[in-house]
Amino acid sequence: GAAGLKLGWALIAPGRLPRAEALRLAARKSVLLICGVMLFLLIAAFIEAYWSSMTGPSYQTKYLVGAALWLLVVVYLVFAGRRRHAPE
Repeated sequence: GAAGLKLGWALIAPGRLPRAEALRLAARKSVLLICGVMLFLLIAAFIEAYWSSMTGPSYQTKYLVGAALWLLVVVYLVFAGRRRHAPE
């Protein structure tokens, strides 16, 4: 959804760029966003198909692994894309 909104906003409010150039720049960012979503969905599908269906590990082990994975997601969302600002 965010990728589509980014493309739409480039058409509605291109700023100082021509619409075609604004759309081209927004499309590059949108493709990266979609690739990231696909990666996360692939990881989630593997966990759901493989790990969740295993009967060997106990429920406590599964809950601990699930909590650790949620912690990794939270850490990623908090720190991803953080860069130092350019000097003014």
